[in-house]
Amino acid sequence: MNVLVIGGCGFIGSHIVDALIASGHEVSVLNRGSEKFRPPLNGVKYYHDSILSIQNVQEAVKSAEFIIHSASSTTPATSNSNPQADVDNNLNGMIRLLECMRENNKRKILFLSSGGTVYGVPKTIPIPESHPLNPNCSYAVVKIAMEHYLNMYAQLYGFQTTIIRPSNPYGPRQDYSGNQGVIANFTAKAIKEQCLTLWGTGQEVRDFIPVKDLANACVRAIECNTTGIFNIGSGTGHAIQEIINTLESIHGSTLRIHQEKRRAFDIPKVVLDIEKAKKELNWAPTVNLSEGIGEYYNWVRNISSESFGGKSS
Repeated sequence: MNVLVIGGCGFIGSHIVDALIASGHEVSVLNRGSEKFRPPLNGVKYYHDSILSIQNVQEAVKSAEFIIHSASSTTPATSNSNPQADVDNNLNGMIRLLECMRENNKRKILFLSSGGTVYGVPKTIPIPESHPLNPNCSYAVVKIAMEHYLNMYAQLYGFQTTIIRPSNPYGPRQDYSGNQGVIANFTAKAIKEQCLTLWGTGQEVRDFIPVKDLANACVRAIECNTTGIFNIGSGTGHAIQEIINTLESIHGSTLRIHQEKRRAFDIPKVVLDIEKAKKELNWAPTVNLSEGIGEYYNWVRNISSESFGGKSS
């Protein structure tokens, strides 16, 4: 199958590309820039442009049998600072993509939404796909709007839509210099011997999913030719303090912590119910938290010394 991955040079998208290739699919990528941590892959067709660029989106979509949309220009931590940009880049980009697909008679799409934010403060744990949506950040509001547009195109134009709601993905090629996740941020600071900023008490619980497990779930979904909404996570909650303890064990020393009050968009506890994905996709996570953090720690440590301002690790 020829699969177009929107955002295929990003953290999650690049692992989806790897999983697709490993499963024997032809892959093309539409991404604003190149991958940050590795050169272009042989056999992959790259379109380096924004999803808002009509000409390149048209060209990329025409040859694809299936589209995977994994791109986002914001994170939960950054989206509320400029909600208008969130709408302009992400929601408008989705609408343009769907219109381009409709015009080119392409109907199959998988979308990476968010299982960590769209449900808001959960009424039940673990959180099923049927849980009410109650977002408290622009990132989640826009993700839900994108889901609704997908459902509208399914009803009006016969699109086959699959929505993946991942928990908190982490792993190699996750950018440790920004706001992509607590594991990435804490790991880089541990290696650089910097102080960690802990937002809250450390007892806040999250569901962390290794990015390779998430990528494999996406490939399983398109190969099963299924539609619907699927939570993808570990199905197990881990307190932020447990992340710190695991890193201290791997790093071999106690980490310095600076504690701040919990931010307004931080949800006390998120654990996803993944039974639907297990049953309908024949998928299950394979990497436990300690193994996953260890792999990411080693990946960050082996990044060139220039990444840490000349400090060799």
